[in-house]
Amino acid sequence: MRQHPGQLSFPGGGKEVADLTPLHTALRETEEELGIDPAAVDVLGMLGAMPTITSFWVTPFVGAVDPNVTLNVNMHEIDELVRAPLWRLRSEKRVFYGAPRDALVWEGARHAVWGVTHRLMIDLLRHVNALR
Repeated sequence: MRQHPGQLSFPGGGKEVADLTPLHTALRETEEELGIDPAAVDVLGMLGAMPTITSFWVTPFVGAVDPNVTLNVNMHEIDELVRAPLWRLRSEKRVFYGAPRDALVWEGARHAVWGVTHRLMIDLLRHVNALR
């Protein structure tokens, strides 16, 4: 990502002319980045849209796919695929760009989730926990 190099994120990107809605954009980007056919995604809903500190507006959707789906990762857009089960995440403070920030981490991982991806995951976790 030119705007956010080295940061963890979900599939996503800007709207293209052929995208009728933000959902179309999300499904197209998921197919471009991970090779998941939009027809294979069971769209569960939309989380609350939110701004980033770099003046982008994120409209996140949640979907389910068969756990055995074959991924075809586009290495021109993704450096590394990270799988982090929600139940293994824990919150802690980390320093990024010289400032302490809330982050999600998991045992043995060399990554931390922060920024807008952190806020999206906290929102997702809030919804998942409400279903229990």
